[in-house]
Amino acid sequence: MKADEEKWSHPPFDPRIEGDRMWGLGSADMKSGVATIIEIAALITRSGVRPKKDIVLALTADEERAYTGAASVAQSGLIDDAQFLLITEPTAGVAYCGQKGELWVEATFSGRAAHGSVPETGVSALLPAMRFCLALDERAKEFEEHPGRGRTSLNIGQLNGGWQVNIVPDTAVVKLDIRVVSVEDKEMVLDLIERLGDEEAAREGARFSMNVFAYKDPIVSDADNPYVQAFLSTVAGGGELPKVEIAPYSTDAVEIVPHIKVPIVIYGPGSIAQAHQPDEFLELSSLRRALEVIGAFVNDAL
Repeated sequence: MKADEEKWSHPPFDPRIEGDRMWGLGSADMKSGVATIIEIAALITRSGVRPKKDIVLALTADEERAYTGAASVAQSGLIDDAQFLLITEPTAGVAYCGQKGELWVEATFSGRAAHGSVPETGVSALLPAMRFCLALDERAKEFEEHPGRGRTSLNIGQLNGGWQVNIVPDTAVVKLDIRVVSVEDKEMVLDLIERLGDEEAAREGARFSMNVFAYKDPIVSDADNPYVQAFLSTVAGGGELPKVEIAPYSTDAVEIVPHIKVPIVIYGPGSIAQAHQPDEFLELSSLRRALEVIGAFVNDAL
């Protein structure tokens, strides 16, 4: 991940601890999760006690873009017989039993270039693209909430149009990041994008096209699986079991679960709200809590 150091009040590449917080790039997302499972593995090794089940520590790269590290693990055969998968992404103390799907769409508006002094002789692609973004953002606020899964989210991640200030832009490209809670919501969103795109392009005399350039299905584990139940019980600490939820983001599970059909829990220190933010920080108390929960789960269930 990149870090614009001018936007940080703490050095992103020089971790600092102040009180209960560690500041630095990756402190929450997700080097603290990596540190947690490495420490658990070290504790098991030092204890000399052999767990009832084999425990595989898998560290992967490229999760932010293409999940290639997770794909290589899934295809390696090393975890083909896995019965449970724990992913230590930041969850702010919540144990998620799955994750939303990831849908990336490129929406293209095509117009006609003209000299900037006579814009009426051209067709701007940027104007319908901007209206499309505003309309889509408003409609996304109305997406339905689904119990245990939350609501499909939509982020307008990029808008690129034009190449020179004195030329009417003949192309504008909008890239959308949609996190869907179901396959049905995926189809609903794609229909909405196409309809709004066609409408706004027609208003300007432009053309519209769209392309899905990445998609990963939602993942929902069986909450009655004994390992999932054991983890939820550990988080509850003897109290009432937490409600079953799925993570609002995507993880390496998208490359692993389709291959080996293993139940997952996502649980780790820190908060996803800190991800990709200047002055990212980790609350050290959440790190200690994650160590306690995962350590107790390993000791009792594995």
